[in-house]
Formats: sequence, C-alpha cells, structure tokens
Amino acid sequence: ADGGITYTKYDFTVDDMARIQTEARPPATFNGVVASKETVLGYVDPNEYCAGAYKYQFMDLAHYNGLSRESIEQFLSGKGTLSGQADAFIEAAREYNVSELYLIAHACLETGYGRSQLASGVDVNGVTVYNMYGIAAYDGSVVYSGSRKAYAEGWTSPAAAIKGGAKWISENYINSAENRQNTLYKMRWNPANPGVHLYAGDCAWATTQSVIMERLIKIGQVKAKSSSEIKHSRIGIGFEKLDRELHDPEMAYDK
Repeated sequence: ADGGITYTKYDFTVDDMARIQTEARPPATFNGVVASKETVLGYVDPNEYCAGAYKYQFMDLAHYNGLSRESIEQFLSGKGTLSGQADAFIEAAREYNVSELYLIAHACLETGYGRSQLASGVDVNGVTVYNMYGIAAYDGSVVYSGSRKAYAEGWTSPAAAIKGGAKWISENYINSAENRQNTLYKMRWNPANPGVHLYAGDCAWATTQSVIMERLIKIGQVKAKSSSEIKHSRIGIGFEKLDRELHDPEMAYDK
C-alpha cells in the first residue's frame, strides 16, 4: 500500500479544540484578524482539509524524503536568499531527521519565498543575521525579535539559518522527547494539549505549507513508502491520519 497511515486518539472533541483555540491568548487568527470559532472549527476538523494537497498537513515530518538536489534547486530558483540552498536543506534534513519537503515549504512561507527582511539579512550589533523559519519572530516585533534570536543562535548566513533553524525545530517540535509534534497539523493545533506549545497562530499555517509541499513533490516525483519501509528507511513519505471515531460519551480524536 502507498503511504503508511497511523491513527492516534486524543481526549478532546473537535468542538473542544476549537473552543480552546478561540479562547486562547493570543487567540487563533485568520488573514491577520482574530478568527471566529467557525473558522477555527473548519481548520481544526480533520475532515475539512484532508484531501488533495491538504493531506500533507498530516505527513510525518520526522524523515528525510530523498529529494534530488536538482529538483530542489529548480524549485528554489529565483526565490531570494533561498535560491542555491539545496545543499543546506538536504544536510539539515539528514542531520536532524526532518523532512526537507517541510523545511523548504516552511521557509518559503515564512520568508515570502526568500525575500523577507529576516531572509535578506538584518544587522544586529554589526553582524548580519538571518532567520528562515520565523523562529521567535513574534507578532508586533517580527524583525526585532526574530533577528535577536538569530543573533543569539549564530545564524550569520542563509545556510546557517536553514540548518540551525532545522535543528531548533527538530529539538523543540518534530523530534522532541517532551512535545513530539511531528506533523504540520500537530505543530499548529497540538491535539494532545490544545492551545499550548503552538508554532503559529494563523489557522491556515499548516494547509498553506501543504500546498507548497505538493508543488515540490510534483517536481521531485517523490513516491510514498509503506509504513513498514519507513521503519527501516528515512526515504519516502509516511502519513499520520486524524480519526474522528466517537465513543462514550462523545470523543472525536485527531492525530
């Protein structure tokens, strides 16, 4: 079978998750404004965004996918400071056990395809630093806080920011021993503990990256691997699927 699918149950209904996200501080957003509960519910509900490109928000990100250097270079061509960085993404994926498909999509989203101020370089204390994944780039102080984080981490080149940021994400999310959030969906919504330890606040953060990932997959012609193959190889794509199975009293579970 193509693509291993893992189901996991959680102790929250979809309505519970939407309510918690709506009441959180800061609350979930959509298009730059506070999102309504209906909007949040639409993105939280796994049945709403699970087909086509959107299925990639449930892809297991804790694996190197094996994209060719040539396909990555082709995709990144003309994309600001991301252009020419195929080797950095491949090295980061291999070293930190993170999907290069995801890393590239995330960097494209956060940097406006390599053209944001943080991607172009910010001077901090006489040192030019870069931040490709929006790490610690908080709303209201994106450039200031994001550049200070980059300075503290020593991300003094685009490649250093790509690899250093991948290490940070791997340790704090995708391969974290305490908060293993190894899909875009889990990084955004954290079904194990809704409203806590979320990478981003925008409702469409995960689905937008899913679309970018599909474009890159088509260029790289990556084929899905079965779950048994993934256990023995870091090459290929595996999926973690949300399951809305109900049981007493009424529990909808997500991955």
